[in-house]
Amino acid sequence: MMTSERFKHIIIKKKLKEAGFDGKYQPETLLSLYSSYRMNNLSLAEMPAKTPMEIEQKGVFRRYEAWKKEEHQLDFDDILCHAYELLCESEPLLKKLQERFQYIMVDEFQDTNPLQYEMMKMLSATHKNLFVAGDDDQTIYSFNGAQSEIILEFDKEFPTAEIATLDINYRSTSPITGLGNEVIRHNTNRREKTLKSTVLSQTYPLYFRAETTDEEAKLAAADILHKVQNGSRSFADFAILHRTASVSRAMFEQLTLHQIPFLSFTTVDQMFYNQWPIKAVMDHLRLALNPYYNDALPEVLPTLFINREKGMLHIKRLEAVGEQAEPLEMLESLGGLRAFQVSKLQERERLLKQMKPMKPKQAIKKMREAFYDSYLEANEAQAETMHKEGVKETLDELETSAGRFDSVLAFVSFVDDMVEMYKGMQKKTQSAKTDAVSLMTIHRAKGLEFPVVYLIGASETILPHSSAVKAAGCGDFIKKSNESEEKAIEEERRLAYVAITRAKEELYIGSPAQYAEKLWKYPDFF
Repeated sequence: MMTSERFKHIIIKKKLKEAGFDGKYQPETLLSLYSSYRMNNLSLAEMPAKTPMEIEQKGVFRRYEAWKKEEHQLDFDDILCHAYELLCESEPLLKKLQERFQYIMVDEFQDTNPLQYEMMKMLSATHKNLFVAGDDDQTIYSFNGAQSEIILEFDKEFPTAEIATLDINYRSTSPITGLGNEVIRHNTNRREKTLKSTVLSQTYPLYFRAETTDEEAKLAAADILHKVQNGSRSFADFAILHRTASVSRAMFEQLTLHQIPFLSFTTVDQMFYNQWPIKAVMDHLRLALNPYYNDALPEVLPTLFINREKGMLHIKRLEAVGEQAEPLEMLESLGGLRAFQVSKLQERERLLKQMKPMKPKQAIKKMREAFYDSYLEANEAQAETMHKEGVKETLDELETSAGRFDSVLAFVSFVDDMVEMYKGMQKKTQSAKTDAVSLMTIHRAKGLEFPVVYLIGASETILPHSSAVKAAGCGDFIKKSNESEEKAIEEERRLAYVAITRAKEELYIGSPAQYAEKLWKYPDFF
C-alpha cells in the first residue's frame, strides 16, 4: 500500500520519463486528473483519448497501473475502486456487509464524491439506517470530485430522511458568525439556515486596504509581532489564509525576513519561486548572469523545444573533450536540430546578453514578450497544470516581486536567499511542536480553528478567482450568464465563508488596492 503522495509523484515522474514526457507534465496534475476520472467511476478504458494530449496522458496512466500490478501496490483510489467492484460483483459479500453494518454514519458528507456515495447507498440499501453529517456551505473540494448536489439532494434520494439543522456556533464570536452569514446568504443553491453564536463580543472583523500585496504582508507581520511581543498572543494563535499560492508570496517573504516561525505546509519545491512557471524564468535570469551555469539548463531547454536529456548529454560530451564555448552555443551542433531551432538558439543567446544589464522586472517582461508567454500558450500540457489565468497571475506576481530590485543579480540573490532561509526554517518548525504561525490555503484550513485569522488577497480575480468567472467583459463578478459560472462563483463564496469562520476571536480581511500593476476591486460578496 502506497501511503505517501510524494512516493506516488516519484513513480509518475519515472513513468513520464519512460514515456519520453519528462518535464512535459506535472505529476500532481496527472494524479489529480486520474483520481477525478476514477472517482467518477470511469475505468482506464473509458477515459477520453481523442486529443494527442489525452492519448499521452492515458499512456502514462497505463504505465502507472502496470507498475502497481507488478509491484503489488495499491493507492487510496484503488481501495475505493476495488471495494466498489467487489460490492457490484459479489452479491453474497454485499448482503453480508449489509447485515453486519446495520447503522452507517458518514462525517464531512459535503466532501463526498460519486463513487463513495454509490457505496454508501449500496451498503444501506436494505435497512436505510444511514446518518450523514455535513455542511453544504463548506463544499469546497469540487476539484477533488466532491459534488454539492450530493448533499443538497440527499433527501430526494432518501425521501424518508429527517433533517436536523445544527445552527449554533460554539467557536466564533457573534460578529464573525454574523459576517459569515451575510456572505453565504447570497448563494441560492444551498439549504437555508442562519448560524447563531454563543460567544458574544464587541470585537468586530476588520477590513484593511494596503496599496500592494507587499504592504499588506508588512502590516500583517507587524501586527503579529506586536501582539506576541506585548504578551497578548503566541505565534500559534495566528493563521494567515490565502486563496492562491501567488498571493502568499509577499507574506511568505515577510515572515521569513522577520524570522517569524511559520508553518506553510509546502515543500521547498512547492514554494512560489520554485513553481514550474517561475523556475524557468528564474533559471533564464541565472543563465543571463552566468552563461556557463549548467544547473539552469534543464529548465531552459524545454522552452527551446530541445529534449532535456539529449541536450545535457551533448553539452557534457563536448565539455569532456575540452570545448570552451558557452553551453547554448554548443547546442547549435546537436544532431537532428532543424534550421529554425538553431536560429531560436541564437536568438535566445542574444536575448540573455541583453537581459543581464536590465532591471529584473524589465528583463522578465522582455522574456515574456519574446517567447515565454507564447511558449506557455502553445504548451497545452503545461497549461493544464493551472488555469491559464493562474499561470498569468503567477508570472504577474513575479514581476511585482522583481520590481523592488535594481539589478538582476540583486533579485536572483534575494530569491536564492529566500529558498535557503526557508529550508532552515522548515527544519526548525518540523523538528518539534513549534510555536508558529500557520500560513495556508483556505482549502487546507477547513476543519481548523484559530484565535486570530488574517484573510489576505480578498479581491476580485483572486477571491473570487478569475477562473470562476468570465474573463472578458464582466464588470460585475456577481452577475452570471450560465449555470456553470453560477456554480463556480458560489463555490468561491463558500471558500470565503470557510475562511471567515476559521476565526474564533479576531478576523482581519485584507484587500490590496493594486496587484500586478492593476487596480483591484474588493469582492461584492463582502
